[in-house]
Amino acid sequence: MTAISKGATVRALKQGVGKIPSGGTVWFRKGDELQVMYVRKDDRLKVRHTREGTYGGEFLVPVEMVEGPLRPLGEVPEGGISADDPRLDWLWEDAERVANISGFCREYDKLLKTLNLPGRLRTHTVKMATGDGIEVVAQVKARSMRQAEERLRQQMNAHAINSMSITGSDPEIVQATLEEAR
Repeated sequence: MTAISKGATVRALKQGVGKIPSGGTVWFRKGDELQVMYVRKDDRLKVRHTREGTYGGEFLVPVEMVEGPLRPLGEVPEGGISADDPRLDWLWEDAERVANISGFCREYDKLLKTLNLPGRLRTHTVKMATGDGIEVVAQVKARSMRQAEERLRQQMNAHAINSMSITGSDPEIVQATLEEAR
């Protein structure tokens, strides 16, 4: 039995022909990434191409024709640095500048979304409860929700929230705005 499971992405080890369950065949190239739709008991995989513009149907390949499962896109490898780690902010700023200069904004945003990477600097609404039952709702400029939550947590722990105002009729909700320091 194989360690490959439904939903995994695998890579073709060499060029070959996959069989369509209805009787036809599909060519695939060495290096093509294929998504596993079903693992059969006879150690064949029902797969489909992941690349846009290729045959979109499902076909069968022997498990020995592929390697995998591959690490899912956007998943941090063991021991790796998370993409929204503040130490990498310089990289995302430079990548965004290159996208803007080159006119690749739409492609850049699509790539970041596909890889689940931090995007452009945006304002995120973060809600966080304190230990004494007060809920803080803050507008935080950050590249991801995770980064915004972390920044709010750091600011709350350091008691460094500068502009706070109590709004609304609920005295237990505090609204704060955090701006990224430049």
